[in-house]
Parts: sequence; C-alpha cells; structure tokens
Amino acid sequence: MPQNAGGTPGAGGVGTPGGQPREGGGSGSDGGAETTVIGEDTPLTTEDLDWRSRALKAEEEVKTLTAQLTQSSTALSEATTRINAIERTASIERSLRASRPRSFDTVVPLITQLLDADGSLIVEDAIASLVRERPELFIGAATQDGPRIGTMSGTIEETGQLASLATQARESGNRNLLLKYLRARRKG
Repeated sequence: MPQNAGGTPGAGGVGTPGGQPREGGGSGSDGGAETTVIGEDTPLTTEDLDWRSRALKAEEEVKTLTAQLTQSSTALSEATTRINAIERTASIERSLRASRPRSFDTVVPLITQLLDADGSLIVEDAIASLVRERPELFIGAATQDGPRIGTMSGTIEETGQLASLATQARESGNRNLLLKYLRARRKG
C-alpha cells in the first residue's frame, strides 16, 4: 500500500481493506485508531431503517402461527378422541359377537355406559354383567334357544309341553318362544 507523509499506510482517503473510507484527514495523527464511517459509498436501505416494522411483522406472524398451532393441537386431540371411541366401539362389537345380541345398536351404548361407570371393568366382564342383568337383549341368553326358521308354524303335541314352553319363554325372554307358548295355549 502507498504511504503518505505521516507514514501510515492507507491514510488520506485511500480505502481500508474492507472498502470503507477511513475517517480523518490524512495526517495519521490519531494514534492509529481507525473508525469506520458509513458514507456515500454504502447508502442505507429501507430494510435497514425499517427494522422495527419487520420485528412487529415477525411478532404478528408468531402470534398467527401460535394460534394455528393451538387450533391444530385441538383438532388433533379431538380426532384422537374420536379414533379412540371408534376403536372402543369396534372392540365392544367384536367381543359381543359371541354373546349374540339382538341389536348391536341397543347393546353397545349399554356396554359403554357400564365401562364408563366402572373404570376397572373390562369389556368381557361388562358383557357378562349385561347378559345376567338383561338377558332379553341377547339371543338365547338363558336357554340357548335363538329364533328359528319356522317357529311360527310349530305345533304343540302334548299338554305337558305347554308348561315347559311357558317356563322357557319366561326365563329366556325370547319373543319367539313366547309367541309359540301363546299359540299353544290358544289351541289347547
């Protein structure tokens, strides 16, 4: 670099290695301390002057994103709750198949109520409890007799069977057995 009269390299308006002009006249008498001044060579941009508005915009964006995150979290928890309810219903229905309910639409809410009321119950225990308490909701719960094809056309041959039919209809709650008993009683 060229030296000036004061013996300092680069003084007298010659640029610094970074391209910024140095402050001072050219005598180099400031003891070697150099300060960088933003001058005519590097104009200030709107972005540099508008830092506050950018910060405010960023804060608004953070608030918007936070609200979206909260909504997404809420939607996720609702979806998880619905999925758990669907899985629970499917589990109850799978377990109920062996018990042969007359109507899944009637029995599933009752099982769900039992499970909600007593958190220690498992599905199978709740089904067994409901079969004991409400056998009329299950096909052949008490006597293992379910609806049969042609029960409407059956005839009773013996009068001793009338008492047997009455007992079976009463214990099972099976409508077909009850109708068979009533027809037999009317004929006999």
